[in-house]
Amino acid sequence: MEWSVQRLGSPHAFFYFEINQKIAETVTKLNDLIKRYYSQNKPITFYAIDRELLRKGGQIFTNI
Repeated sequence: MEWSVQRLGSPHAFFYFEINQKIAETVTKLNDLIKRYYSQNKPITFYAIDRELLRKGGQIFTNI
């Protein structure tokens, strides 16, 4: 553990990759949503963005 922390410079550096991957996935989802709505000449609403971000593997999870 000590070697890894010294090499990376911070104990939080372990999570940088995972965080960046999650951000990249979210940006990709939003770009795909924008492309779909733009091709259909529809306005993008916050509701559509929220539904897209909650969608996982073809299913939508909601907090009930």
